[in-house]
Amino acid sequence: MLCTHNIIAFPAFPGCYSPIFQTSTEYLCKKIIILMAVVASAPGKVLMTGGYLVLERPNAGIVLSTNARFYAVLKPLHDEVGEVEWMDVKVNSPQMSRETTYKMSLKDFTLNCSRQLIFIDFCLNLSESRNPFVEYAVQYSVAAAYTTLDKSKRSKLQKLLSRGMDITILGCNDFYSYRNQEAVSTTPLHEVIGEVLKAKWDHERTKFSLPPLMNLILGEPGSGGSSTPSMVGAVKKWQKSDPEKSKEIWDRLSEANSALEAHFNLLSKMAAENWDSYKSVIDSCCMCKSEKWKGQFSEASHVEIVKALLGAREAMLKIRCHMRQMGEAAGIPIEPESQTRLLDVTMDTEGVLLAGVPGAGGFDAVFAITLSDSSTNLTKTWSSHNVLALLVREDPCGVSLESGDPRAK
Repeated sequence: MLCTHNIIAFPAFPGCYSPIFQTSTEYLCKKIIILMAVVASAPGKVLMTGGYLVLERPNAGIVLSTNARFYAVLKPLHDEVGEVEWMDVKVNSPQMSRETTYKMSLKDFTLNCSRQLIFIDFCLNLSESRNPFVEYAVQYSVAAAYTTLDKSKRSKLQKLLSRGMDITILGCNDFYSYRNQEAVSTTPLHEVIGEVLKAKWDHERTKFSLPPLMNLILGEPGSGGSSTPSMVGAVKKWQKSDPEKSKEIWDRLSEANSALEAHFNLLSKMAAENWDSYKSVIDSCCMCKSEKWKGQFSEASHVEIVKALLGAREAMLKIRCHMRQMGEAAGIPIEPESQTRLLDVTMDTEGVLLAGVPGAGGFDAVFAITLSDSSTNLTKTWSSHNVLALLVREDPCGVSLESGDPRAK
């Protein structure tokens, strides 16, 4: 599931395909016929709530898109157009010092890796390690473009594809799709894609953004990463082995997720209806710890805003509790002890509304929502605990076509 705007995202088509990916790919491949070179970008995302639950309906998740973007630069690999059955594809990742070449069938869009090079300290190494997400993205992009183009334009696309594709990936993307290999069909990919695109999509999405004067801040503890697919697999195994207990925890977690969403929406409503009171409360609360928020106000409108803030905070504490319970039951570190200690310190910092582990959890990162100008307080606190505050903020911009190569900026 790829979420590119600030939305509450419901489960969509399983695997590595999505409606926004379909739309951007179709437009991208139609434009390449004219422009011959395209730069597209997509935002990074933070799944605040909904980890694991979004794999099943009707559970929702809150996703924030960020200003950390990932770019793909696409241009022809060869100058000449020829009649070929297999086209050349080169995928280059300068930041990862990695280059991979493939052969793609122009008949059924299967992809075969022909060579992968990794440059380490200016030395050339051959590697058998492959990135399935990149390979699926290339296959699905071409198949989707072929399917969505008019039949009269498909032959033109085929000729252009015979020139090969030179793809440069910029940025950092550690997302890997959880894929059931046993369910892979032998039907030609473009036929499968066509059926999916023509079907009635049952996903839902609702616009969402943080209430005014609230900021997203991400931290990197530097304690290693976690494998999302293996953690998802462990949770699925636990669900099968203990369906009654797992349902109980999931229901409570879903309730807490919904409560957090409701409090955020209420705060946005309060800001719209009574901005002066809202701003006054936020400006005061950003300078002290949450335990002192309630005692600062006596006016009814101010008290209600503080109640909503504390309600959001309490909902996040419940989310963390149920995520830990799920992790312990499944035998995986969704919120490891080291992260728990860090998050407790984070939530005890002046001006911090809430904090948690994003997505599937683990050791990768932590996030926090701060009030007004209090992010500096948290940055100092994290620094004292050897946590790097990342220069990332909430940004509503979704998938975009860029005017040029970002390296030229």
